[in-house]
Amino acid sequence: MKQSILSSPADAAPVFPMGDPEELGCEPAILEKVHEVIIHRFPKMRSFLLVRGGKLIYERYYGEHHAGALNDLRSATKSFTSILFGIAVDKCPRSIHQCFPCLSIM
Repeated sequence: MKQSILSSPADAAPVFPMGDPEELGCEPAILEKVHEVIIHRFPKMRSFLLVRGGKLIYERYYGEHHAGALNDLRSATKSFTSILFGIAVDKCPRSIHQCFPCLSIM
């Protein structure tokens, strides 16, 4: 594998325990169909990983991408995190500071 500034060693990536899709309630044939759809309809897709029950049950990379490839996410992470935080605030049965004590210092 060619090393560049946009790549890191694959062993530097966090490791999820592996799981069997069938044991965790997923049909491997459906996952393979999703893989085929990605290949044909989403040419810019870089990877598809599925974690269920805390275990990695499916992992595919596309094009030249691999487990150690870095991705330029720009604002995507902030947007995703803010959506999840908004959902958490909405679901919190108490005050925001009781649900998230770490925010009390702000």
